Amino acid sequence: MKLPTSPFTVTDWSKVEPTVHPGETGQAQWRTLDIGDLRVRMVEYSPGYLATIGATAATCCTCCRASSTASCATAASSSSRRG
Repeated sequence: MKLPTSPFTVTDWSKVEPTVHPGETGQAQWRTLDIGDLRVRMVEYSPGYLATIGATAATCCTCCRASSTASCATAASSSSRRG
């Protein structure tokens, strides 16, 4: 894996073009930044978002603005709080 030479980067997420990914209900907007082999993604979920059945990959997530509960169609869910 090739990591960037700079240990710190500031990202203006409003300038990163989003891609929309529909779920069983609602949608997720991904803003993705690729730096070398490192991929950083900021995801915004619409209210009531439910991931599709194929969304089984592990995800590392930090909740920045509010609390959230992530659920998928297999009935697995996890909750996070700001911070």
